[in-house]
Amino acid sequence: MKAVFYEEHGSTDVLEYGEFPDPEVGDEEVLVEVRAGGLNHLDVWTRKGMPSPEELPHVQGSDAAGVVDEVGADVSRFEPGDRVVVDPGLYCGNCEFCRHGEQSLCVDYRMMGEHVRGVHSE
Repeated sequence: MKAVFYEEHGSTDVLEYGEFPDPEVGDEEVLVEVRAGGLNHLDVWTRKGMPSPEELPHVQGSDAAGVVDEVGADVSRFEPGDRVVVDPGLYCGNCEFCRHGEQSLCVDYRMMGEHVRGVHSE
């Protein structure tokens, strides 16, 4: 898979475009073929190393839209070919906040492009 990634923090000079390992789709996950992506302040911060929780090399990006390419075994709401907008927030779904619809307060809240691989890829 082609992706924009970096192997160290720094200026835009650290950005590379090239082959990156394909992601593995978990049972409750969906793989999206990105058709459009955006840049925002989070991408600048993570590239510069603020706050730097991600593993390197890292694919940044949290804003995207595309087409579902593959679905995990336990996914029933989506199927390949569906057009989607990516919600970059990742949450547990089990804590008190998630159970009450307050996912942004999840005790295990993570963000694509910051804490895990982002969307600046195929």
